[in-house]
Amino acid sequence: MIVDGKTSVVTGGAGGIGKGFAEKLLARGGRVALLDRDPQRIDAAVEALQTGDDPLVGIVADVTDEASMRSARLAVESRWGSPDLLVNAAGLLIRGVPVVDFTPEAWRALFDVNLVGIANSVRAFLPGMLARGLPGHIVNVASLSGFLVVNRRIGGYSAAKFAVVGYSEALAAELEGTQVGLSILAPGLVSTDFYVTSAERTNGLNLPGRLVETPDDIRSAMKPAEVAEIALSGVERGQIYIMTHRGLGETLADRHTAVMRGLPEYNLPERSF
Repeated sequence: MIVDGKTSVVTGGAGGIGKGFAEKLLARGGRVALLDRDPQRIDAAVEALQTGDDPLVGIVADVTDEASMRSARLAVESRWGSPDLLVNAAGLLIRGVPVVDFTPEAWRALFDVNLVGIANSVRAFLPGMLARGLPGHIVNVASLSGFLVVNRRIGGYSAAKFAVVGYSEALAAELEGTQVGLSILAPGLVSTDFYVTSAERTNGLNLPGRLVETPDDIRSAMKPAEVAEIALSGVERGQIYIMTHRGLGETLADRHTAVMRGLPEYNLPERSF
């Protein structure tokens, strides 16, 4: 799908990768609705991004609340109709806590934003995208951590992002034969305020050892707009998997090799699942 001049909805749009998508989509002549739960941050993002008469709107919406996402859909459709592109970039990170020490509340917080938030967004916007009968696309922002446990300090986050990958692959299969495609974006380290906003949002969780500081190497990491440009190019090529950090390809290949070694040396009778 060509993304130039299209209508897009971006969750988690007040900062980070979501804001990077908005910047690149506006540069391509698109109309962009930025969704975020924080009114002050969404207003600041719109002010920073908007130049002249750019077709940009900020909508306060919480991806963990299905009713909030339905209201956001109505707001977008009343202005521009159903979107061509849906970018699910809202996310949450908990660092420094071993998975065995995660409380049920902490698991719910991670999965509500990272997985259920995407599901709520898709439930809100996908029916209208399908009903148009025109090409459309969904980008679900997972992470390299959805394919590899790259850091023992973010095991819970990795579990949630693995779930995003599984959900997205299932949805992509269900969308076969329609005009709506899907891509899974799996960035590595990106220079964003994600660490700060995640720490603020998880302050109320009782998790000893939780890390709240931003990693030192974040300043030299890939920029959000670079991630967005790679992603949009991947959307136009129809890629289901969009990886941003080629240097980690060998590690991905090693994991795949390890999985393949787990196959039995003999053939089992074929069964339908």
